[in-house]
Amino acid sequence: MPSPTICFYFGFLLCGTAVLTQMKKTLPFEMSSTPKGTLWRPAVLAFIEDAGGIEGRGGVDYRAAVIKRYEVSPRFRRMILLLSWIWGLGLIFIAIVSTILIMLLKEDIGFGVGWGLPWAFSAVYSIMTAFFVSSQLKKEKEEWTAKEGASADRSMAPV
Repeated sequence: MPSPTICFYFGFLLCGTAVLTQMKKTLPFEMSSTPKGTLWRPAVLAFIEDAGGIEGRGGVDYRAAVIKRYEVSPRFRRMILLLSWIWGLGLIFIAIVSTILIMLLKEDIGFGVGWGLPWAFSAVYSIMTAFFVSSQLKKEKEEWTAKEGASADRSMAPV
């Protein structure tokens, strides 16, 4: 039952950090590059920050850019929080379904379902996430462009 166990773990982690973020709790410890005492942030943000900063070799500059974007962009914050809830609840759901099926099916079939179903779920969710993130970032760009245009119009207005 390793795959469902991993799904339970990450599902509760994502939902837990989403709850703490929405409750506006402060971090009792450092999380990724977020210092102790700042407002709690969803775990998805730490995953993005670490993946781009370490595996993507973006380093400290990438981490700082992600945190800055999170702090200044309401749409980006909302997207990160929604991703935490969507993935967290989805992982818990698929872990429950997989666990039930493992217990009900024959051993060989249960073994295959236990390993395969969470991976299939993750593949589908990854594709959906890519489309969702792409649409949100496009909307964010449009909002920032409109905001920059509006401030430029005001600066050129006669006094």
